[in-house]
Amino acid sequence: MVGRHPADKHSLADATTVWIVGGLICDILITVTMTFILVQARARSSFSTTLKALNKLISLSIETAFPTVTIATAALISFLKYPGTNFDLSFMFLLFIVYANALFGVLNRRAELRRIVSGTIASTDIRAAVGSNNHLSEADSP
Repeated sequence: MVGRHPADKHSLADATTVWIVGGLICDILITVTMTFILVQARARSSFSTTLKALNKLISLSIETAFPTVTIATAALISFLKYPGTNFDLSFMFLLFIVYANALFGVLNRRAELRRIVSGTIASTDIRAAVGSNNHLSEADSP
């Protein structure tokens, strides 16, 4: 049983530290790798639609990773600074929620990426509609 022997307490703390640090490193590594690959793809492309989609994907990867990395860092700091307390658990529970929200954010942005790739404009994207007449038919123009 964990926690019955004093040596188990240290091994549990070490395992928790490895778990938090490992998750933090994975988040950072995934974000940096995805951003690097997408930036390279953007540099090789000359199509405006592809560039728009890649710009959205780059911003999406950074926007979804920043909150998770920040909260994981706070969890690590609180775990190391306040050993023996459960203060870090509040950040860990919050981290699970932020991971879920990041997933929902990615799923919600798929529709926007589809519109960019297909060449249509969302009704809420007024600036793009005003700046480009390619997507407006004569019946739509005032």
